[in-house]
Amino acid sequence: MPISTHEHSYIETARVNATCLEDGYVTYYCAGCGHSYTDILEAPGHIFTPWSRFVMADDAAVEVEIRFCSICGFYELREAEQTAPTEPTNPTNPTDPTAPTEPTNPTDPTDPTEPTNPTNPTEPSEPVTEPTTSEQQDDAPQNFFQKIGAFFRNLFDRIFGLFRR
Repeated sequence: MPISTHEHSYIETARVNATCLEDGYVTYYCAGCGHSYTDILEAPGHIFTPWSRFVMADDAAVEVEIRFCSICGFYELREAEQTAPTEPTNPTNPTDPTAPTEPTNPTDPTDPTEPTNPTNPTEPSEPVTEPTTSEQQDDAPQNFFQKIGAFFRNLFDRIFGLFRR
């Protein structure tokens, strides 16, 4: 009886990507013989940015520090340690100012020229404004909140985009 030599040709059949805190996996299957196996994708844990210090807007006496996970956006806050201001150890003496230099020979301005194709000015037209309907007025608060929401979504996208480079 001849010995069959089978070379596996695996295809990926399932994938669950790892998150910062939970493992994921990839399952492979060989259609030729039915063999399958699973590789574990280990959770890396949070990868934090350095701590950044901020002054709370409503209380200038409170400073906080924040750091973000560059993968998932998870963040940690802590109260910043208060440090006393320090005096400079070796202040430097100012140097003597130097005398200004004399300008070089200035050039004479050239005579103004006439435009080659003069045009006559036109009369301004009246601006056209469309009357506002009550329906448009009712949409004003909704549009305002949509704009505010879009602003904050854009801001967060920009912040988290910095960490996903």
